Parts: sequence; C-alpha cells; structure tokens
Amino acid sequence: MWHFTNKWKAVDQDGPWHIEEAIEKFCSGVFPGGPYYDHVMGFKNASLEKPKNIFFITYEELIKDTKIHVKRLAEFLGFPFMNHEEEEVDEIVKNCSFDILSSYAVNKFEDPSWFKVPYNSFFRQGAVGDYKNYLDAKTIERIDALTRD
Repeated sequence: MWHFTNKWKAVDQDGPWHIEEAIEKFCSGVFPGGPYYDHVMGFKNASLEKPKNIFFITYEELIKDTKIHVKRLAEFLGFPFMNHEEEEVDEIVKNCSFDILSSYAVNKFEDPSWFKVPYNSFFRQGAVGDYKNYLDAKTIERIDALTRD
C-alpha cells in the first residue's frame, strides 16, 4: 500500500509518503480505506458465515498454488472446470500471470487521462516477501504481532 499510495497523483503535491509515517498509521489503524485488519477480517468472517456468497483468498495463497485457486474460483462462480479442461486452466493461469498482465502497454501507462491513479501503480513485482527489503526486524515483528492478534 505504501508503494501504491506513493504513485497517486495527489502525492506529487505533498511529496512522497515516508515509510515511517505509513508504518505508524498502518499500526494505529489510520490507513486509506480504513483500518486494514478490520477490513480483512470483516471479509474473512463474512466468507466463513456465507461461503456461497464471498470468495476469500490471500495473495500468498494465490501465489502458492494459482491453478488450484483458479479452479476454486470457477467452482465458486458456478462454472467448474471438467477434468478434460486442464489446458484451459493452464491458459487462464498463464494469461492472468503477473508477467503477462504487467507487460501490456496499458498497464505501463503512468498518466491516464480519466483515472486518477496511474495504471502502473497496480503492478510492482508480483512477489511475496518484498517487505524485508524495506522494514527492519523490529517493525516486521510489530506488524506480525498485529496480524496474529
């Protein structure tokens, strides 16, 4: 979210959002869109209460086994794949991959005329764990403790 927010056009007026401020706001629940954990747990709990209405998945789960989760999503939407459709699943996984989607010219565009957020702000690395390059061990433990709670 820190990377994403720093790409917003409005940030240009005030300068970048410093990571220390972003961490403090995140940990105290002051964050774009509201408190992060309230948001995530609201959907997580709703998905457990109404599993036929809400499909919940984390980015880490999706990255770990994309093919399985594409099949789960298709089943959730009422269009499960048949056994003979494995090639279609593979094609969907390939065409929805970070590498393919981020390579489209439209997703590299930095200054769309009608949308306030540059399209390229939705793509960074497509990897899990990059936070280790920005946060020290104490901050990571602080956020991990909030996550466990």
